[in-house]
Amino acid sequence: MAKRTMWFGLGAALGASAGVWAKQKFDRKVASSTPLQIGLEAVAGSRKLAKAARRALEAGSAEAQATAERLKEEMLRRNPAISAREGSGAGK
Repeated sequence: MAKRTMWFGLGAALGASAGVWAKQKFDRKVASSTPLQIGLEAVAGSRKLAKAARRALEAGSAEAQATAERLKEEMLRRNPAISAREGSGAGK
């Protein structure tokens, strides 16, 4: 039971000290920031977010296209009659 109390006390102390440290760091950052700096950081953050979203869209699109091709090939392997219909133009 003493070990549990010791670890609880240690965790509480570390948590409290981390909270105090974070608040001091935040207060220092706010005190040294100007509206221009905040605006520049917001613009840089939004550009970074837009670039990440664009990369994710491109990757998702490429993956979707690859999956569609793979599924189409698998379907044609399982049912060769579909390939014959597509070639004759009857399925269109």
